[in-house]
Amino acid sequence: MIHVLLAAALTVACSNPAPAPGLPSGTITIGMLTSLTGIDHSLAIDASLGAQQAVDEANAGGGLSGHRVQLSVEDDSGNAALVPAALSRLAVRRPAGIIGPLFASGELALAPATRLPVVSLSGFDTVVMSGRGMRSNVFLGVPSASRSAERMLVYAQASKRSGLAVAHPAGDPFSDQALATLKADASRFGTAVVDDEQFDPATTDFGPLLNRVRASSAKLLVAWGGGSAAPLLTRAWKDSGLEAPLLLSGARSSTDFLKSTGELGQGALMEVTASVLAGSPPVPPAVQKQVAGMASAFQRAQHYYPSQAAFDGYAGARLLLAAIAKAGSADPAAIDAALEKLSLPTAAGTFSFSARDHLGLPASWLQVATIKDGRLSPTA
Repeated sequence: MIHVLLAAALTVACSNPAPAPGLPSGTITIGMLTSLTGIDHSLAIDASLGAQQAVDEANAGGGLSGHRVQLSVEDDSGNAALVPAALSRLAVRRPAGIIGPLFASGELALAPATRLPVVSLSGFDTVVMSGRGMRSNVFLGVPSASRSAERMLVYAQASKRSGLAVAHPAGDPFSDQALATLKADASRFGTAVVDDEQFDPATTDFGPLLNRVRASSAKLLVAWGGGSAAPLLTRAWKDSGLEAPLLLSGARSSTDFLKSTGELGQGALMEVTASVLAGSPPVPPAVQKQVAGMASAFQRAQHYYPSQAAFDGYAGARLLLAAIAKAGSADPAAIDAALEKLSLPTAAGTFSFSARDHLGLPASWLQVATIKDGRLSPTA
């Protein structure tokens, strides 16, 4: 009888693991600041759905070291001035870490305001920097602007596009970082930025901009930025008959964008992660395997294939949860240290951080896709 009781006790202990002593009792909260209202709300909703899926998966697997996890989301409305208030509302729930805003100016407002670990979804390189060193608590959970620009240059070289026109919105730090990288590194890839086209984010008529691109020697038009400008520029590009292909940054990789451009988006190019293309050969089988579980579960629940933002939110939550588990503590410094040593395959790519590199995702995970029949397909 004693042996039977011991066996039963061991079974219960294995099926209900005791909470780790370094973690607080009860539910572990991770926070998320994103733009549930505002011009890019559809991307923010996808990001929050991806993050929630990662949390649900963790809970289905027994939680985080025996603790249930909850995601607490606050709306920053896509406005950097509202980030501090959103952070204050979130702080009441005592999160162990934060998945950061989608936009660079919001991330710049958040980073100096908190000592909590932040997995940023802005992609802005500089947000991880403090002077000449790394900001100890901020890590990118999405492709960085500089590595995105590098992948575009690789495409320009491979497709023999020797001159670039760059369209980018004023006041967007992410786009400014990308432009700086394009200009600094273009010569290494046998090309150059021959036309720098900055536009007001509220622009509705892109005809004059496209005429200037036509008059330049540009063989490829690269466009950065989100909001309403991207679909308007895409439709105008198609109508203009401009011979230079249009290559969009991954900021607009969403179902809503593809619907909004419709037939006028046909033939445009977009930089995305391999995750977005995982369901379409010839993406390598290893990538398909890494992405398949998350993508199929998301599609069953939401009735569409995950967008880039959904993959990004999922990765942000996975990275933060893995670091908390590795730290075995809710202490911010311990979680920061765990993130700096983390290498984690996720459905959004394989992230590897170090004390000298908080950017995480290599440029090799980025691909160029073609908009075809309302979908993103690998380029030929």
